Amino acid sequence: MFINIRPIQAIKLIRIFSLKSLTIVRCISALPNLKPLNSKLTNFMKNGQVEEAQNRFDEMPHRNTVTWNAMIRGYFQNGNADKALHLYSQMPVRDIFSHNTVISGLMQRGDLKGAEEVFECMGDRDVVTWNSMISGYVNNGMVDTALGVFNEMPVKDVISWNLVIAGLVKIKMLNLAEHLFREIATPDVASWTIMIKGLLSVGRIAEAREYFDGMPIRDVQAWETMIVGYLENGYVEIAEI
Repeated sequence: MFINIRPIQAIKLIRIFSLKSLTIVRCISALPNLKPLNSKLTNFMKNGQVEEAQNRFDEMPHRNTVTWNAMIRGYFQNGNADKALHLYSQMPVRDIFSHNTVISGLMQRGDLKGAEEVFECMGDRDVVTWNSMISGYVNNGMVDTALGVFNEMPVKDVISWNLVIAGLVKIKMLNLAEHLFREIATPDVASWTIMIKGLLSVGRIAEAREYFDGMPIRDVQAWETMIVGYLENGYVEIAEI
C-alpha cells in the first residue's frame, strides 16, 4: 500500500526531519568529552593520589558510569573499601562493570557475604562476574564452593578453568585437577603451567615433564617452573641442562 504525498508535503517533511536531526547532533556535540578526565582519575588512583582524584571527581560538573567506576575501583586498589562501597551506593546508574568491581574488591578483603549479596542481586552476569566469585572463593580457601560456582556457570572461558584447577592444585586434589584439565577445549600456556607446578609440588617429576613436553607453546614462566621444580626435587643436573 502506497501513501500519496504531494511534492510540497515531502519538502516539508524533509525540512522537519532535517531540523530534528540537527537538534540531536547539536545535543550530542554539547555533551562533554569525559574520557580525558576519567583517564586522569584512573591515573591518580594508580599512583596513590587518592585525595587528588577525589577533588577532581568532586569538581566535575558531569560524570558518567566510567567516572564512578574509576573512583570505586581506585578506592578498592588503595585499600579503602568503605569509601568504594559508599560511592557504589550513591551511583545514579550502575553497569555490570560496577558490580564486578565491587565483587572483586569485597572478595579481596574477605567479605564473602557482601560479594555474594551483590552477585545475587545482579540481573545480568558475564563470565567476569562468575570468575570473580571463583577467584574470591579460591583465595579465601573455599575451593569446594568455587567448584560449585564453576559447575553452575552457563558459559566458561579458559580463565574459569584455570582458576578452579589452580584451586584444586592448591589443596593437592591433583587427580580432579587433571580430569578438569583434560576437559578444557583449548588450554593455554597458563593451564599447562598450573598442572606442571602442581605435579612438581608433590614430587611427580616424570608426569610434570610429560606435561611440559606436551605443551604446544612454552613461555618463560613454563621453563622457570620446570627448572625450579627440578631444583627443589634435587635434580640439579637436569635443571642445568
